Amino acid sequence: MSTVPGREEAPVIVDAHVHAWDRWPYDAAVPDPATRGSAAALLHEMDAAGVERALVVCAAIGGEDPRTANPANNADVARAVAAHPDRLTALVDVDSRWSGTYHRPGAADRLERVLAETGASGVSHYLADEVDGWFEEPEGRAFLARAAAAGVPLSLHARPAWFAALGRALRAVPGLVVLLHHQGHVVPGSPTYERDLVALTDLAAVPGVAVKVSGFHYLADRPWAYPYPETHAVLHALLAAFGTHRLLWGSDFPVSRPHVTYRQSLELVRELTGGDADVLGGTALRLVEPARRPIIPARPDNG
Repeated sequence: MSTVPGREEAPVIVDAHVHAWDRWPYDAAVPDPATRGSAAALLHEMDAAGVERALVVCAAIGGEDPRTANPANNADVARAVAAHPDRLTALVDVDSRWSGTYHRPGAADRLERVLAETGASGVSHYLADEVDGWFEEPEGRAFLARAAAAGVPLSLHARPAWFAALGRALRAVPGLVVLLHHQGHVVPGSPTYERDLVALTDLAAVPGVAVKVSGFHYLADRPWAYPYPETHAVLHALLAAFGTHRLLWGSDFPVSRPHVTYRQSLELVRELTGGDADVLGGTALRLVEPARRPIIPARPDNG
């Protein structure tokens, strides 16, 4: 933050999409599985890049090797947030696609219980690629309504095939804030690109929807080819449809590490948006900070 007399304070930078795992969830053969995706590594990257806060999207995933499993990620992240409440905010995983309770009855009650156990300020939910009609059903609508009643945002992994049903469901749940991951996974050059981009920008008509400007490597033909010029059209369309006040920068640390550095993920969005204070932190503060609650240092069995 700037303290030079006569100058405005520098805007707070908030990373709206990071993860933190006690074990690297993708490959146990890496040389540093206990630290590669840790909260300590995240905070180091944030400090080096001048990022003040981060929203930690919990994901209780792991590979086939049991050494990569993170079933207690909610509890692990809750402890990290309790240790760094001024830097980290938890969005806890509820019933994501890898769970045994994915789209099973009782989802709304499980959401309420996990929030009570962790004191988290938001929820994350990863949808499978296959659309199963859940948002058209009472269980899916109740899940959304319970998040709205709790006053917490929903960080949502959803591919474009879900957008139409999601939009219809959200119109029936006023007040819910939904943070879509990775520019909606709209991939330029794909056979459905034009249709997918329309479906994504149509969600701008739903007031509670915001989009994370993250995951450029997911949208690129060559995920190593920074700065991914072929993907910039998606961001420009999002700026036109949603405005900067409904877009949030995210690094996708540490998943993005093989493709882009933490600093590069920030500077790309800073350059493409002209350093917009909303995208770089203001939107995240406005949408998530009102829901912040004191985190409960969770027991390991709360994952």
